[in-house]
Amino acid sequence: MSEKSPASVMPSDIPIIDMYPLFLDASGEVNRNLFLEDGLHPNTAGHQLMARETASLISSKSNFHP
Repeated sequence: MSEKSPASVMPSDIPIIDMYPLFLDASGEVNRNLFLEDGLHPNTAGHQLMARETASLISSKSNFHP
């Protein structure tokens, strides 16, 4: 039986943004100041960080510049 990769892991032209490193401080620890009290969901500052990263990627891949 041959193994096939599921479609979800096949290469595509859709860029993936790894947000995890954005939430680390200079020492590589999770920056808790970017999360809500539950420690799981980003707070306003965390969402702003993700929005800037997403806008930067969109700008670099197109003529769209917010």
